[in-house]
Amino acid sequence: MVIASTFFQHENIHKGTWISPDVLTLNQIVHVLVSNNKKQMIQDVRTLRRPDCDSDHFLVKLIVKQKLITTQKEIVKKLRWYNSNLQSPEKLRVSNKRLNERLENQNKRIWETWNRTGKILKQLF
Repeated sequence: MVIASTFFQHENIHKGTWISPDVLTLNQIVHVLVSNNKKQMIQDVRTLRRPDCDSDHFLVKLIVKQKLITTQKEIVKKLRWYNSNLQSPEKLRVSNKRLNERLENQNKRIWETWNRTGKILKQLF
């Protein structure tokens, strides 16, 4: 784990997250923890002193940069393959049969779970 709130260089006034009632002491008591494999995503961490939240704590702003997964291209290729297969009557029939079998199996599992849950509830009450 990395403490991201102390990782970036800012002036001390932008690091403090709590101010004492005498307005002389500024401490950093709120931290942002990030796992090591995600620390590249953190762009900046700082406190915001302007928003009046009627508290002695300051808001902590975290800027995260997230990359989108690029597997969408693979999904589109698979969809094209499925579309071309669905134009063939034989492949369409086989595909429908496999889909119906999957749905029936899923239905059976749902009903089994439902029945088990009902038996447990009957035993409890």
